[in-house]
Amino acid sequence: MVRAVKNDMAKLFSSYHIYLCILTWGGIYTFSCWKYLSELFYIGSLTNSLQTVFDSTIVLYCFLACVIGGSFLYCAEQKHRYLQFEIQRIGLKTYTRSKLCVSYIGGFLVVLAGVVLTILLVYLLFYRGMGASEVWGSMMDIQTFAWNILGKCMMCGMLSVMGYLTAVFYSNFYVAMTVPIIAYYALLAIYGFISVPKSFQFQQVYLYMDSRGKLLYACLYSLCLLVVFYKIAVYQTQRRLEHA
Repeated sequence: MVRAVKNDMAKLFSSYHIYLCILTWGGIYTFSCWKYLSELFYIGSLTNSLQTVFDSTIVLYCFLACVIGGSFLYCAEQKHRYLQFEIQRIGLKTYTRSKLCVSYIGGFLVVLAGVVLTILLVYLLFYRGMGASEVWGSMMDIQTFAWNILGKCMMCGMLSVMGYLTAVFYSNFYVAMTVPIIAYYALLAIYGFISVPKSFQFQQVYLYMDSRGKLLYACLYSLCLLVVFYKIAVYQTQRRLEHA
């Protein structure tokens, strides 16, 4: 299992997709921050400025980037027709577990690295030479920002896994890229018609994280989803191999 994850991580970081997504993510959010700060003619703390932009703009691209950067390994293996050889070498269950882990890690890292890049670029553009308190704000601001970013990274990791699960059923880049986003917004619409406790709503679990207790709950929630996705992926991949 560990060796399979290492090999898939090497494949992930040898692809230009993840780097392109990180660079584009950082560039778009930096431009949004520049536009926001320039139009308001006001510069608050770096954390408050970034939080405002992250919460209000181009959320869709954030989702697309995490899926593109994290979950296209399966599509590539199907395209080049060496899926069967890979499964024969390490086994179906190990193969599926590895793909789930790497898809989650890929989606998580795209957002995290994009945030780091955005912070660096915005700091150089607007906050260079300021004092630490002016740049970062209060400790509470920093903690709130860190919790929110962690929750967003975890949610995007799960969306990346959904991209992999979609590819298991239909291994097309564009379908795998768009279905998780459609599913996310479909869930939001369903929550508007059906009364679902907030503790079970997908976006509420991740986007409103502010304590270790909520982090633990989000981890358990993610683990339950991953177990379900694993069972589905194993079943569907087995069916694909039988009918190949």
